[in-house]
Amino acid sequence: MRIGYARVSTQDQDNAAQITALSAAGCGRIFEEKASAGRWDRPELNRLLDQLRKDDVLGGFAKQIKTLVLIGVTLV
Repeated sequence: MRIGYARVSTQDQDNAAQITALSAAGCGRIFEEKASAGRWDRPELNRLLDQLRKDDVLGGFAKQIKTLVLIGVTLV
């Protein structure tokens, strides 16, 4: 399954464009979060990581390299 993660930094920002792009890319499940990239305690990101299964494909993580590192460390 393709799984997406849409995140904006503040409550005032809108993630609709991210959700549209992730849907268009074929993501069947999209996790949404309004949290600063500097925060490591992101509940929706943690939920996503807990639900990952073999052969899942992730989308929406290109904005922060440290998030990619966190995912890599979590999956190992």
